[in-house]
Amino acid sequence: MRDKIHLLFGSLSTDKSEQSQKEAIVELLIMTMYADKTLKIEEDEAIKRYIETLEWKSPMSVEYYLGIAIAKVRKALESPEKIHCFLEDISDRVKTSDLKKQVLQICINLTMSDSEVSTEEREFLQLVSQIFQVSPEV
Repeated sequence: MRDKIHLLFGSLSTDKSEQSQKEAIVELLIMTMYADKTLKIEEDEAIKRYIETLEWKSPMSVEYYLGIAIAKVRKALESPEKIHCFLEDISDRVKTSDLKKQVLQICINLTMSDSEVSTEEREFLQLVSQIFQVSPEV
């Protein structure tokens, strides 16, 4: 499992993604972690491993941005409408269908990192798939 996550994270981090795409992906990973309203160490560690592979190109440190991203996610979690708008914004910033598919797969792997995929996580992943207009690889 960890190897799968690392391979996907590595392939994204070497992609010539714009900084806004990297930020969108980080935001989505954080929202995925929050989807079941239970924060697990395994999920947090998987996100940290991904962030370590990023070529972060911003005057703002990645640690500082994590605080901003967590606040954005918490605000979005206030209502289903805000979640939908948040995910549409992320979809707009992740430019290609191929990258969206890779990101969705990372989110799937993230939910499985604690060996428990909850109903809330499944529903969230279905929503991401719908908004991104991509299907996960089987």
